[in-house]
Amino acid sequence: IVKFPSPIEANKALGMVFGSYEKEILTYVELGPHFTVKIPRCYFGAFEPQKRSEAVAQRVLKALPDTVTVKLLDRLMAQAGKSQRRFGLVIEDLAGARVGDQVAGCSVEDAELALRALARMHATFWESPLLDRPWLLPLDDSVAVQHAIYRKAWPVFEERFRDILTPEVRAVPEWNDEHGPALLAGKCALLRAGVTPAQIE
Repeated sequence: IVKFPSPIEANKALGMVFGSYEKEILTYVELGPHFTVKIPRCYFGAFEPQKRSEAVAQRVLKALPDTVTVKLLDRLMAQAGKSQRRFGLVIEDLAGARVGDQVAGCSVEDAELALRALARMHATFWESPLLDRPWLLPLDDSVAVQHAIYRKAWPVFEERFRDILTPEVRAVPEWNDEHGPALLAGKCALLRAGVTPAQIE
């Protein structure tokens, strides 16, 4: 399987703004050998470094309040979608494996297999110094920016699926629109204070 950035500028912009392409490649290259669960073998993974101007602009943005960044979001996304940085990832084709169906769901047996694999993965990296890497940002990094992108995406989603969105389903994004940033920031604060995910739930 050979992976490159999306040719669709809007999709590519998201990957660039959140550093998704770098993170995926670095996960395979730097953390892949330490996984205790089956992941595709990585044959090649590399990306071009940021241009000096891009790096400077990113440092300036990080120094700005999120409210300012949100106001500049449309311009930032348009510029990110036009980036010429190259990314490449070549991974093993797990042909023969079953692909899950998010719509149909799965059996209890499949759910147990998935949860056991997730537990083994989390146990491997639990409080591990392997995760002390600058490209692994905290969950609450740029919460306001993440939420602004969510708000931009929701009308498109709503228009596309309006015929099957029940009142119960609509209530979730409506609640998240008002409380999402505070919920994420509060959860991260609890994790930093030593509260376990199970206790938070």
